[in-house]
Amino acid sequence: MKKCTTIALILFASIAIAGCSKDSPTDVQIPTAISSPWPADAANGVSTSFTLSWSCSGTDAGDQVYDLYLSTVNPPAVAIAVGQSPTTFSCTGLAVSTVYYWKVDAIDGRGTVTNSPVWSFTTGSGVYSPGMVTVEGGTFVPRGTVTLTIGEFSMDKYEVTYELWTDVRSWGSTNGYTDLVAGQNGVNPIGANNPVTLVNWYDMVKWCNARSEMDDLTPVYYTNNTQGAVYRTGELDINIDAVNWNADGYRLPTEAEWEFAARGGNDSRGYTFSGGNIADNVAWYAGNSVNSTNPVGAKSANELGIYDMSGNILEGCWDWLFAWDEFPYGGTTDPKGPSTAQTYRITRGGFFSGEEITCNVATRSYNANGPSHRAAIIGFRCVRD
Repeated sequence: MKKCTTIALILFASIAIAGCSKDSPTDVQIPTAISSPWPADAANGVSTSFTLSWSCSGTDAGDQVYDLYLSTVNPPAVAIAVGQSPTTFSCTGLAVSTVYYWKVDAIDGRGTVTNSPVWSFTTGSGVYSPGMVTVEGGTFVPRGTVTLTIGEFSMDKYEVTYELWTDVRSWGSTNGYTDLVAGQNGVNPIGANNPVTLVNWYDMVKWCNARSEMDDLTPVYYTNNTQGAVYRTGELDINIDAVNWNADGYRLPTEAEWEFAARGGNDSRGYTFSGGNIADNVAWYAGNSVNSTNPVGAKSANELGIYDMSGNILEGCWDWLFAWDEFPYGGTTDPKGPSTAQTYRITRGGFFSGEEITCNVATRSYNANGPSHRAAIIGFRCVRD
C-alpha cells in the first residue's frame, strides 16, 4: 500500500465558537434567548450518534443552566438532562429513519426560565443508497474578497465507494478502458461501502467517462481539444478545451463547485465544517477514526443532504493548482482553474488521519507527488450538469 506523506495544506478561514457571554455580577439579569440549534431545525440525514448543541444570548448575572428535552413525541415532555452547564449534549443509540423533537430550557440565577422553540431532526436510514443531490446555482464568497457565481449541477451524495468503483471498472475493462486500476477498499476498512482509495487523478477522470458510457450518458473528457476521441486509456494532462462542459456525463467537480456544495450551497448556515461546527458530528479525522476510513454516510449530512465532504478521504477536483493566493482562478462565474497544464491537481475535504483543521470547508490541499501518484488518503466523488 502506498502512502502520500507530502500532502500540502493551507487554511483560508478561522473557526468561530459560539458561546454564552456573561457580564459582571452588577448587571441586571435578562432572560436568555436560545438559538442556533445543531442539528438545524428540520435537518435530515442526521447520524444516530452525535453531539447536540445550541447557543444563548443576553445578559446573565447568575449561573446559567439548561434542561434538555428529546423525544419522538412533539412536544418532548421528559428531560434527558437537567441543570447542566455546557451548551452541548452527546446523543448515542438513536433509531434510524426517525423524527426526533427537542428543546432547551435556560434557567438563570434567579430561577427565571426561558424556553427555546421545539426543533426537529430526522436520522439517516443507515443504508447506503447511491444517488445524486441537486445543487442549485447561486453565489458564495470563498475568501471574503471575491463573490463567485456557480451554475446548477448535481453531486454524488456519497464519496465513490470501492464497490461502485469495482462495478464500473469491470464494465470498462471490456469496453475500451483497459488500464483502470483495482483501487483499494479504503484503509483498514470498517464494514462495506468505504470510499475507494489508491486511485490517481487520471484514474478518476477515465472512470468518470466509463461510468458515463455505462449509464448511456455522453462522456465529458477527451484526448485533445478536437474532442473527437473519448479519453479511455493512458495518463494525459488534458486541459479545459479537451472537456465537453455541456455533456450530461459524470465528471470531477471544479474546486469552486466543491466548496460551494461543501458549504451547503444556497442553504448554507456558515458552518466551519461541511454540515456543522463540531467536527465529530460530520467528519472522520484523526480524533475519531482510529486510523481507518469508515463507511460513507455514517456521519451527519450537510445542509444539502451530502455526506462526508469533511473528513474520511481527500477528494480529487478538476482544477490545476496555480498558486495558493490564486483561488478562485479563471474568473468569478464557474471558474475552472488554470486552462493549461500546471504541476498539481487540487484535492479538498480533509481525511481520516488528518487533524481537525484539514476538514474545514475552506482548507485547500494538493497531492505534492503529482496527479499520477496514488495515495491511501485520496478518493473522489462525481458531479453532473
